[in-house]
Amino acid sequence: MRPSALTIYQAHLDRVTALVWEGRFGDAARAMDYPHLRTAPEGEAQLMTPEQVARDMQAFRDRMADLGATSYRRMAEAAEYHPANPDRIDGVHRTCIFRRGGYAVEPYLARLTLRCAVGLWRGASLLLAETPAALTFFHPTTPKRRPDAAEERR
Repeated sequence: MRPSALTIYQAHLDRVTALVWEGRFGDAARAMDYPHLRTAPEGEAQLMTPEQVARDMQAFRDRMADLGATSYRRMAEAAEYHPANPDRIDGVHRTCIFRRGGYAVEPYLARLTLRCAVGLWRGASLLLAETPAALTFFHPTTPKRRPDAAEERR
């Protein structure tokens, strides 16, 4: 019997969260699938290499430090195997960034897709629809499209 999608999803969140918090951005980037799609209020980027993802993760971690964060946690709220693809899990999680017992910013939801290849589950895409304005999810050098650019092309 295969593990539940929620168990796999939370294990991925825990591993990557710990690596980012510890500053092990290269290791965290190796837990991703490429190309890796990231969409946030500040833009959308298709990241082609672990080095690009590691830079973005470092920018996010640096911003948490600027906000005085003392820890952060990502908690799965839902996750399911994709009905047409058993090597894909789609999930939703809540991110809480803490500062001395309270929140550094308001908690926010994100959607993450995981893909399995050779028995390893890796992050394939991350959608951050509404996030605190104080956060940064991209390194300044990451080329981005505005998230609404696709709508304008229709």
